[in-house]
Amino acid sequence: MIYSRQLFVAMFALLLGTSHAALAWEDIPTTPPEPPRIDLFISGVYPHLTTYGVYSQNGAHYLSGHNECGIGAVVPWAGRLWMVNYAPHMPKGSEHKLYSIGPDLSEQMTVHPESVGGTPAGRMIHKESNQLLIAHYLIDAEGHVRVISPQDMPIRVTAIARHLSDPANMVYYIDMEGSIWEANVHTLAVNRLFKKPVPGWHSKGGYTSQGRLVVSNNGELHVGNYDDVLVGGAAKSEEERGVLAEYDGQEWRIVERRQFTEVTGPNGVTGGSDGNDPVWAVG
Repeated sequence: MIYSRQLFVAMFALLLGTSHAALAWEDIPTTPPEPPRIDLFISGVYPHLTTYGVYSQNGAHYLSGHNECGIGAVVPWAGRLWMVNYAPHMPKGSEHKLYSIGPDLSEQMTVHPESVGGTPAGRMIHKESNQLLIAHYLIDAEGHVRVISPQDMPIRVTAIARHLSDPANMVYYIDMEGSIWEANVHTLAVNRLFKKPVPGWHSKGGYTSQGRLVVSNNGELHVGNYDDVLVGGAAKSEEERGVLAEYDGQEWRIVERRQFTEVTGPNGVTGGSDGNDPVWAVG
């Protein structure tokens, strides 16, 4: 009985301490910490180029919903290396950032003030407008950043692909939840084309070629229903998880009802081809 009481008291103290600690972590100081050292180089690693969920230059601060900070996309552009990190599920934005790194890796990276965060992985170089599209950002050849507000396009950007009918001015944005959007790369006007045209869950890749937009996802719907899908339906077996599907500008078609991740082709990060280049899907 004595041991049980001691165990209870110890657990209560631990929980109380954890609660106080959690409250403290939420209090992000207004005064930024000292800049990190930039003179460390350890087996090819520059520690000062580390990114965090809540950017504090030392990773010491925590904010609810920000407990992931992996690199979602990274692309060399305009003489710098651009990258974004991501939150677990923040379609309307988060404290995660847009970063760029110059040719000298010993210098401090830039944290861009235009950052809106979110859960991004999509990236594309739009040839006609000479812009890098990464997450919700559009970056010109001089490194100037514009942003499609997550309030206007509240999605987790998983892929960006060339437009079927107006590739010089428009692109497709593909959402991890399955919706398909189009955006004007000049005006930043956006429009949701489809809420969830094909079954499956956790959209991943998107690429355009042979007059088709090809999309993929690698999971199966675990919440909600199939009311909005335009083709296909619920899985009929354990193997039917995810989908590889295509859209020709008029109709959707399921290519295969299996798990797929990336969809790409010979033109890679340009988001597709206006011709008949092959399309490669990993699954």
